[in-house]
Amino acid sequence: METYKLTEIWNVFQKFLSTDLNHMNKKSIGFLYRDNEIYLRCTDENTLSIIRNKYALTPCKLPDFFLDKERDWLTSGNSRLFDLLQF
Repeated sequence: METYKLTEIWNVFQKFLSTDLNHMNKKSIGFLYRDNEIYLRCTDENTLSIIRNKYALTPCKLPDFFLDKERDWLTSGNSRLFDLLQF
């Protein structure tokens, strides 16, 4: 499963999710966010397509949480999609 990064203020992105993706299967998508840094993983291509219509999704790796000094990460949706997280 691919990890994507996008840059947006979480509250703005969350509003987009509630208005444009209110039908989404919440088990199919997970978010890891801090300030305007959002990482997402999704198992549903239709949901990814809707998000791509509004936001540029950059394939990436997750940040190195062991070297991250701030560690102020929050999760939303299906956090089990980020099974590598040990923070």
